[in-house]
Amino acid sequence: MDNPWKNDSSQDPQGQENAQENERTRPQEQDPFSFTPVQSSPIPHAGGFTPVQDDVPPVRKHSGLGIASFILFGVMAVAFVALLVAFITQLASVIDFSDPDAVQSEEVTQRIQDMPELAVILFLMLGTFAGNLIGLVLGIVGCVQRERKKVFAVLGTVFNGLVIGFLALMFIIGLILASAV
Repeated sequence: MDNPWKNDSSQDPQGQENAQENERTRPQEQDPFSFTPVQSSPIPHAGGFTPVQDDVPPVRKHSGLGIASFILFGVMAVAFVALLVAFITQLASVIDFSDPDAVQSEEVTQRIQDMPELAVILFLMLGTFAGNLIGLVLGIVGCVQRERKKVFAVLGTVFNGLVIGFLALMFIIGLILASAV
Protein backbone atom coordinates (compact mmCIF):
# COMPACT_ATOMS: atom_id res chain seq x y z
CA MET A 1 0.00 0.00 0.00
CA ASP A 2 1.39 3.38 -0.98
CA ASN A 3 1.83 6.19 1.50
CA PRO A 4 -0.49 9.03 0.42
CA TRP A 5 1.89 11.57 1.98
CA LYS A 6 4.86 10.53 -0.08
CA ASN A 7 5.34 12.03 -3.50
CA ASP A 8 7.61 9.89 -5.70
CA SER A 9 8.84 12.43 -8.17
CA SER A 10 12.61 11.96 -8.14
CA GLN A 11 13.09 13.42 -11.60
CA ASP A 12 11.58 16.82 -10.85
CA PRO A 13 13.53 19.04 -8.37
CA GLN A 14 10.32 20.89 -7.53
CA GLY A 15 8.64 17.55 -6.90
CA GLN A 16 11.42 16.58 -4.49
CA GLU A 17 10.92 19.78 -2.53
CA ASN A 18 7.20 19.10 -2.39
CA ALA A 19 7.85 15.56 -1.19
CA GLN A 20 10.14 16.84 1.56
CA GLU A 21 7.52 19.40 2.58
CA ASN A 22 4.88 16.67 2.71
CA GLU A 23 7.13 14.55 4.94
CA ARG A 24 7.54 17.43 7.40
CA THR A 25 3.85 18.39 7.53
CA ARG A 26 2.24 14.97 7.62
CA PRO A 27 0.81 13.91 10.97
CA GLN A 28 3.15 11.84 13.10
CA GLU A 29 1.98 8.45 14.21
CA GLN A 30 1.46 8.48 17.97
CA ASP A 31 1.05 5.79 20.53
CA PRO A 32 -2.62 5.97 21.61
CA PHE A 33 -1.58 5.37 25.23
CA SER A 34 1.02 8.12 25.41
CA PHE A 35 0.35 11.49 27.02
CA THR A 36 1.10 14.64 25.13
CA PRO A 37 0.35 17.94 26.84
CA VAL A 38 -1.87 20.25 24.85
CA GLN A 39 -1.47 24.00 25.06
CA SER A 40 -4.81 25.37 26.16
CA SER A 41 -4.52 28.84 24.72
CA PRO A 42 -2.70 30.17 21.67
CA ILE A 43 -2.05 33.43 23.54
CA PRO A 44 1.02 33.26 25.79
CA HIS A 45 0.37 34.37 29.36
CA ALA A 46 2.69 36.87 30.97
CA GLY A 47 3.08 37.10 34.71
CA GLY A 48 0.04 34.98 35.56
CA PHE A 49 -2.47 37.43 34.10
CA THR A 50 -4.97 36.38 31.45
CA PRO A 51 -5.48 38.94 28.69
CA VAL A 52 -8.97 40.34 28.29
CA GLN A 53 -10.72 39.25 25.14
CA ASP A 54 -13.08 41.92 23.89
CA ASP A 55 -14.98 39.73 21.45
CA VAL A 56 -16.34 37.37 24.14
CA PRO A 57 -19.29 38.75 26.14
CA PRO A 58 -18.99 38.29 29.91
CA VAL A 59 -20.89 35.37 31.38
CA ARG A 60 -23.68 36.74 33.57
CA LYS A 61 -24.66 34.81 36.65
CA HIS A 62 -28.09 34.72 38.26
CA SER A 63 -28.67 37.23 41.00
CA GLY A 64 -28.17 35.52 44.36
CA LEU A 65 -30.66 37.90 45.98
CA GLY A 66 -33.20 37.10 43.25
CA ILE A 67 -32.80 33.37 43.83
CA ALA A 68 -33.19 33.94 47.59
CA SER A 69 -36.36 35.99 46.96
CA PHE A 70 -37.87 33.30 44.76
CA ILE A 71 -37.02 30.50 47.23
CA LEU A 72 -38.38 32.57 50.11
CA PHE A 73 -41.67 32.95 48.24
CA GLY A 74 -41.89 29.18 47.76
CA VAL A 75 -41.10 28.40 51.39
CA MET A 76 -43.54 31.01 52.69
CA ALA A 77 -46.30 29.81 50.35
CA VAL A 78 -45.92 26.19 51.49
CA ALA A 79 -45.75 27.29 55.14
CA PHE A 80 -48.86 29.47 54.79
CA VAL A 81 -50.88 26.67 53.20
CA ALA A 82 -49.77 24.20 55.90
CA LEU A 83 -50.65 26.68 58.66
CA LEU A 84 -54.02 27.40 57.05
CA VAL A 85 -54.81 23.68 56.97
CA ALA A 86 -53.75 23.37 60.61
CA PHE A 87 -55.91 26.36 61.60
CA ILE A 88 -58.99 25.01 59.81
CA THR A 89 -58.42 21.57 61.35
CA GLN A 90 -58.24 23.07 64.85
CA LEU A 91 -61.41 25.08 64.28
CA ALA A 92 -63.23 22.06 62.86
CA SER A 93 -62.48 20.13 66.06
CA VAL A 94 -64.29 22.80 68.10
CA ILE A 95 -67.15 23.88 65.87
CA ASP A 96 -69.99 21.62 64.71
CA PHE A 97 -70.66 22.90 61.21
CA SER A 98 -73.86 20.87 60.82
CA ASP A 99 -75.65 23.23 63.24
CA PRO A 100 -75.65 26.84 61.94
CA ASP A 101 -76.47 28.25 65.39
CA ALA A 102 -73.44 26.46 66.98
CA VAL A 103 -70.98 28.90 65.40
CA GLN A 104 -72.48 31.82 67.32
CA SER A 105 -72.78 30.08 70.70
CA GLU A 106 -70.94 31.24 73.83
CA GLU A 107 -69.61 27.72 74.42
CA VAL A 108 -67.77 27.65 71.06
CA THR A 109 -66.35 31.13 71.70
CA GLN A 110 -65.07 30.02 75.10
CA ARG A 111 -63.49 26.86 73.66
CA ILE A 112 -61.72 28.86 70.94
CA GLN A 113 -60.36 31.27 73.55
CA ASP A 114 -59.04 28.32 75.55
CA MET A 115 -56.98 27.03 72.59
CA PRO A 116 -53.54 28.68 72.67
CA GLU A 117 -52.44 26.70 69.60
CA LEU A 118 -54.79 28.81 67.46
CA ALA A 119 -52.96 31.94 68.60
CA VAL A 120 -49.62 30.32 67.77
CA ILE A 121 -50.86 29.32 64.32
CA LEU A 122 -52.12 32.85 63.63
CA PHE A 123 -48.81 34.32 64.84
CA LEU A 124 -46.91 32.00 62.49
CA MET A 125 -49.19 33.03 59.62
CA LEU A 126 -48.20 36.63 60.29
CA GLY A 127 -44.59 35.42 60.17
CA THR A 128 -45.14 34.19 56.63
CA PHE A 129 -46.32 37.70 55.75
CA ALA A 130 -43.04 39.07 57.16
CA GLY A 131 -41.12 36.46 55.13
CA ASN A 132 -42.90 37.59 51.96
CA LEU A 133 -42.05 41.21 52.79
CA ILE A 134 -38.37 40.26 53.13
CA GLY A 135 -38.62 38.33 49.85
CA LEU A 136 -40.08 41.40 48.14
CA VAL A 137 -37.18 43.57 49.31
CA LEU A 138 -34.62 40.96 48.21
CA GLY A 139 -36.32 40.71 44.82
CA ILE A 140 -36.27 44.47 44.29
CA VAL A 141 -32.59 44.67 45.24
CA GLY A 142 -31.88 41.72 42.92
CA CYS A 143 -33.61 43.54 40.06
CA VAL A 144 -31.31 46.55 40.30
CA GLN A 145 -28.04 44.57 40.42
CA ARG A 146 -25.85 45.18 37.39
CA GLU A 147 -24.47 42.45 35.15
CA ARG A 148 -26.67 39.76 36.68
CA LYS A 149 -29.53 37.76 35.21
CA LYS A 150 -32.79 39.07 36.59
CA VAL A 151 -35.18 36.16 35.98
CA PHE A 152 -35.44 34.97 39.57
CA ALA A 153 -35.36 38.51 40.94
CA VAL A 154 -38.36 39.50 38.80
CA LEU A 155 -40.24 36.29 39.64
CA GLY A 156 -39.57 36.71 43.35
CA THR A 157 -40.61 40.37 43.28
CA VAL A 158 -43.84 39.65 41.40
CA PHE A 159 -44.90 36.62 43.46
CA ASN A 160 -44.03 38.15 46.84
CA GLY A 161 -45.71 41.40 45.77
CA LEU A 162 -48.87 39.54 44.79
CA VAL A 163 -49.01 37.77 48.16
CA ILE A 164 -48.48 41.03 50.07
CA GLY A 165 -51.06 42.80 47.92
CA PHE A 166 -53.59 40.00 48.45
CA LEU A 167 -53.07 39.98 52.22
CA ALA A 168 -53.30 43.79 52.36
CA LEU A 169 -56.55 43.65 50.38
CA MET A 170 -57.97 41.02 52.76
CA PHE A 171 -56.97 43.18 55.74
CA ILE A 172 -58.70 46.24 54.26
CA ILE A 173 -61.85 44.22 53.47
CA GLY A 174 -61.83 42.90 57.04
CA LEU A 175 -61.58 46.42 58.44
CA ILE A 176 -64.44 47.60 56.24
CA LEU A 177 -66.64 44.65 57.24
CA ALA A 178 -65.80 45.08 60.92
CA SER A 179 -66.71 48.78 60.84
CA ALA A 180 -70.00 47.99 59.11
CA VAL A 181 -71.18 45.75 61.99
